[in-house]
Amino acid sequence: MKKIIIFLLIVAAAYYFLQRYHKAHDVDLDPEVIVNPVYAEARVKFETPGRTVDGVMLMQTVDQADCQKQSHALERYLKESQASICPTCKLQPSECKTELEPRYLKLFDNKTSSVTYLSLPRGDRSERELRLIYWGVTLEESDRLCSALPAFQKGRKGVVTCVRAPRE
Repeated sequence: MKKIIIFLLIVAAAYYFLQRYHKAHDVDLDPEVIVNPVYAEARVKFETPGRTVDGVMLMQTVDQADCQKQSHALERYLKESQASICPTCKLQPSECKTELEPRYLKLFDNKTSSVTYLSLPRGDRSERELRLIYWGVTLEESDRLCSALPAFQKGRKGVVTCVRAPRE
């Protein structure tokens, strides 16, 4: 359980860095509406006793160039942080995709999933819409992601929300 919380903090820190990097470098490339998005997909895996947890961060970007820039900044930060914060985490190379799997695309409509996830909409033109979800966790563990909400809200204009999985 402690590893999951540490992992959440890594991703929150990476996200915060990415937002600061974006605001400093891409002011002129921020359309009011992103018409034909390219999705950046970053994944981090870590092993816990008896299972693998897969963290997926999805970002809606303006185009292929914006996606590459956002992905590289995020990867750099995660690699720098990984050794000291989560040495057992395994980073996978990020990808830029023009289409997402249906299970991921529905997250951008804030539809519920089998686990709780974070929704980070744009608050202004400089921000990018993001979703953060963890696979391989219990429903109760995924609900703990909501406790990281203040860390994700810091420095962000869009209101971060927790999309809770339905209870049976």
